[in-house]
Amino acid sequence: MRCRRCGQEKLSKEFPDEPPADRCAHPAHFCLRCMVGYLEHSNHCPSTNCDEELPNGLKKKYEDELTFLFPVPSLKEIDLPQPSDGSSDRYIVARLLSGEFRTIAFDERRSISEVKVEIEERLKADVKKQRLFFSRNKEEVELREKTNEGEPATLGTYGVTASSTIHVMILLYSINHLVEDSVFDLQWGYPESGRDYLDATAFFYNNKSPFATFDFRQK
Repeated sequence: MRCRRCGQEKLSKEFPDEPPADRCAHPAHFCLRCMVGYLEHSNHCPSTNCDEELPNGLKKKYEDELTFLFPVPSLKEIDLPQPSDGSSDRYIVARLLSGEFRTIAFDERRSISEVKVEIEERLKADVKKQRLFFSRNKEEVELREKTNEGEPATLGTYGVTASSTIHVMILLYSINHLVEDSVFDLQWGYPESGRDYLDATAFFYNNKSPFATFDFRQK
């Protein structure tokens, strides 16, 4: 959905789930963030040809919805790890895409493998399904366990510093590193008979020779 105020494409949940006032005869055209900014200086509906007076408390309601959608960890409210050197700021935040997060002790010499193990313990995220990302100089960098030279990578390898946030992506499915190439050939149609559902079939080849098929029926 495109917000008519900021012009950005956003998810439907980033818009109010109902018109701002009971007598508004139109859907919500402004996203939650734009509505919060608009309500700073006006209490009338911003939609074209609609000037309904908006109820009190609407700005607070939208702010609460934004906080729920995009939670920000308050480091004062969580139990920070206490490293052996006595420093109170030697931690990093590991955050899932759902917004759930945990703090873990920071040491630039800690290997990425060790960090993944602690994330598994703290966030119940399987090590084998984790992919870690860190924003460095406005660029998203994946924290891999090995360097290009095959050496164990550490937090220091990627320039991760104390108080940084690491984003944790959990893979539902992934392509084995032994697979050299993958080709996606998509086609949408309807079955000749029976129930209609979305399905996919994967064909595996050894060079040019097919050797396996994987789909809904053959797992």
